[in-house]
Amino acid sequence: MGIKSGEILSVKTRTSDIIEQIHDGSILDFLFKTNNEEVKKTYVTITCLGLMILSITGFYLWLNPRRIKKIKKKEST
Repeated sequence: MGIKSGEILSVKTRTSDIIEQIHDGSILDFLFKTNNEEVKKTYVTITCLGLMILSITGFYLWLNPRRIKKIKKKEST
């Protein structure tokens, strides 16, 4: 009925907007009242670098015991 006529059925704030703002960091720009998303970009950059560091160190923590075990196995034979 209202879909074909182009009538606006509802105008209200989406509840998922706050979740999206928290997820992408734009809530910080809203709280600090910045216009050019400088806080969001800083937040995303720090988060990205942290994830990269955790990935690299996690891989090292997984790989190093295997490497040590392989070296000890070679020495004992």
